[in-house]
Amino acid sequence: MTRILSVFVLVVVGCSSGFDRGRIKERLEGEERQIDDEDIRAALASKPQVRFPIKVGIVFVEDDRTDRSDRRAVPFRWTDQDRESLLAAWETLRAKGVVSDLFVISPDLVPGNDLRHLRLAAAKHGADAVLVVKGAAQMDRYANPLALLNLTIVGGFLAPGSHRDALFSARCALWDVGNEFLYLTARSEGEAKRQGPTFLIEDEPALDAAKEDALRGINAELVRRLASLKGS
Repeated sequence: MTRILSVFVLVVVGCSSGFDRGRIKERLEGEERQIDDEDIRAALASKPQVRFPIKVGIVFVEDDRTDRSDRRAVPFRWTDQDRESLLAAWETLRAKGVVSDLFVISPDLVPGNDLRHLRLAAAKHGADAVLVVKGAAQMDRYANPLALLNLTIVGGFLAPGSHRDALFSARCALWDVGNEFLYLTARSEGEAKRQGPTFLIEDEPALDAAKEDALRGINAELVRRLASLKGS
């Protein structure tokens, strides 16, 4: 009995294994595409062509590439609150004459997640530039010694024996709709920790808090970079 209990302790009471930011980066970058000299020449030939204030369409790209080989990877969905937070943060840019209109393009109207499809969707909405927002998340789940009280069943509902540590990484890029000129990129990370009873704790509270933290960082960086781009 003592040996069984010892094994149970080793299995149940774990420690944090941390995050793999390399995997997060791979998911944000997407599938690797072959680049040739023609692509490089086209990029060099592209020049900024918008005149401020600009009309910006925002596309929130859903995470459809969850890495099954990474046990920490977790799927997520962009919410209306996420979209509204980004729109609200840009009110200062309107006042500075950087943007004339800012709106979210419904994913239902975008036939594909490649840049050409995103630019086409933005063009149909009359946008000068398209802001592409991507995200990826990981969750570290582990227990503390209080998890031993799960053996009593009641303890699993009352004792805060489990942890959820979330990492959310957000990345965005602002592209010219007409010629694919890249105006700016920004990236931000958010982390959040939650602790609670093993039988009740869920991933969502930590994940949502980490995502909110990351979007706050993205908002601040975008306001700063775009205002600088115009010279405000």
